Amino acid sequence: MEFKDNVKLLRIEGNYSFADIASIVGKSEAAVRAWEYGRAKPEADTLIALARLFGCSSDFLLGLSGHRTESEKQDRAGLMAEIENSMKESDPDTLNFLHDFIGKLGKLPMEHRREITDLVRMHLSRDFTLKDRQVFSSASKLMMTLSLAPKAESSETVQK
Repeated sequence: MEFKDNVKLLRIEGNYSFADIASIVGKSEAAVRAWEYGRAKPEADTLIALARLFGCSSDFLLGLSGHRTESEKQDRAGLMAEIENSMKESDPDTLNFLHDFIGKLGKLPMEHRREITDLVRMHLSRDFTLKDRQVFSSASKLMMTLSLAPKAESSETVQK
């Protein structure tokens, strides 16, 4: 996602108005609107203030990283390693499918990823075999972590 999209997402998630952000970072409301509408970008010191306000990295704000924080990146990598370790010997076909699926999922718009996550949750509540539940549970964990991430992160998230 681009800077303007990330600023809008974080502003809405944080329930901030344009005036709130302007006041906190010491800029005008018009400047904040210009960032969100893609007409301008903040200076470096203001970018740092925005990252602190939203609790994310400046790389995430600029659209250079699909991970809001370094710990989020590590959590996702750890989750993927856990799934790979549990499945690579017993079910390599499913693991390959999950890699491919997650790569494709990362390219979908956020609202579609959320729909898929909801679908997996719905299926988890149904009567499946134990193996089916394990596969869906693994996929669901990854999809939930991806559901709030920007589209461009798939190459970092899944590495064979």
